Amino acid sequence: MPAVPVAVGATSRTATTPFLRYDDGTAQLVVDGQRYLVRGGEVHNSAASTPEAAGSSFRAAAAVGANTVLAPVSWDAFEPVEGHFELAAVDQLVAAAREAGLRLIVLWFGAYKNGASSYAPAWVKTDPDRFPRCLDENGARTGTLSPFSVASREADARAFAAMVQRIEEIDAQDRTVLMVQVENEPGLLGCSRDHDPHAQALFAAPPPAGVLEAAGVTGRHRDWVSAFGDGLDADEHFMTWGFATYIDAVARAGRAHTALPFFTNTWLDSEIDLPGFALAGGQRPGTYPSGGPVAGMLPLWRSLAPHLDLIVPDIYFGDFSAICTTYGAASTGLFIPEMRRDAQGVGDAFVAVGQHRAIGVAPFGIDSITEQEATHLRDGFELLAAVDPDLRPGRERRGFHIPSTADSDAHAVLDFGDIQLRATRLVPFGEVAPPAQGAFGVLIRLSATRFLAAGRGFSLSFRDPAGTDQIGLLSVLEHPRTPSGDDGERPVLRRLNGDETAGGTAWLHPALAQQQSEVFPIPMSLEHSGVSTCEVYRLA
Repeated sequence: MPAVPVAVGATSRTATTPFLRYDDGTAQLVVDGQRYLVRGGEVHNSAASTPEAAGSSFRAAAAVGANTVLAPVSWDAFEPVEGHFELAAVDQLVAAAREAGLRLIVLWFGAYKNGASSYAPAWVKTDPDRFPRCLDENGARTGTLSPFSVASREADARAFAAMVQRIEEIDAQDRTVLMVQVENEPGLLGCSRDHDPHAQALFAAPPPAGVLEAAGVTGRHRDWVSAFGDGLDADEHFMTWGFATYIDAVARAGRAHTALPFFTNTWLDSEIDLPGFALAGGQRPGTYPSGGPVAGMLPLWRSLAPHLDLIVPDIYFGDFSAICTTYGAASTGLFIPEMRRDAQGVGDAFVAVGQHRAIGVAPFGIDSITEQEATHLRDGFELLAAVDPDLRPGRERRGFHIPSTADSDAHAVLDFGDIQLRATRLVPFGEVAPPAQGAFGVLIRLSATRFLAAGRGFSLSFRDPAGTDQIGLLSVLEHPRTPSGDDGERPVLRRLNGDETAGGTAWLHPALAQQQSEVFPIPMSLEHSGVSTCEVYRLA
């Protein structure tokens, strides 16, 4: 496959390499000298495997308001013959992203993809003597290459290094590529530990001192069982050592050719048990990829994989905000490369960006999105883009999401210290139940008394946490869904009061799908841009 022509230097400048800057102790992505919020979309695994497919899927991402697309380069396509690199596998992604007006995050599908090795080249898959696979407890081969194989690690690292070197060759002038993911949801599925003879010998040997220290285990230990017990803990720590050091070696090889940020992603363990649906996770290593960077293994991963800038979660299930907290703390920064693309995912994105200062979000399957999903996602991306300049460091902000499945009296408290905002779902006059869409938003404090909001479906009221002052609405202004100007000011669409502020008692943003009450005869004003500012006053 010949290299795909890629316009180099189309911007007639030499762009700086994107990097992570730690603002207020949290990683932010800096592109061309400015903080960059990834409003991303990950395409399906095979959606960018040809230039034609890449063009179509990337245009779909652009159509929903994404500014960045996530797409894979697979080892089998990049190195179909050992030592021969098909550079077009990289070129076609960069060319398609530029044509669609998008930035690109490259996903390396090397030896590991979703706990298996389906993207390894044929010359690797068909040579188990040179590239051994993990064996289960019965001695049967699994579909996962052993992370303890030096041959596999070196071959994967060479290919990854060649891939990022090609990115630098064609993209140094333009910097379409922002970050690179190293492998995808690594770990071992089907059993908790590799029983290959070489792995067995390592398991029977003393664990490295660095592993014991990172895991908080004291003393000297003759083998992994004596260090971690005769059970799944020993198996999972052992496999974490294998996968983390393997992936760090791959990342280290790439680091010799690029300064682009590197990350790997996580198939989470989960309390959800969906029969016949293994991708929901599970509670045992092996039902989720054993050795992968799940929450309990994060300290070990951070210690053993220093060439990864971030370790990030793919979130489809579980307590979204709690997961964000865990991974944001472990990496001192948060990015979500896979998440839901529906209305639930849109609301979660506002929690990630507003509450957890995420680098960005990327709903998965952006190229097969339904029209209803696209409507919600496009609206959410436009709202985030509108307030992006106001998300700068030093400004207090809060994010919330009350999902559509929550009880009608569910609420969120947004605490700014001297002022608290209570968010509830907006119920139409005369109705009891809120609309089907949940309530979500990001609140940014512009001054002591002025706030900016972007979101849908909520009613906000104010209170003084000390209980001494009365806090009321002074004014509410609705704005277009466009970024603020250099002076921070915005055009005003409407000055809201009366019914649009519940008689001056609440700050309201109707849901995108809000409907008039069928039982209350007085209509509501339901049109709203989703962006507004509010000025409050205090009376002692």
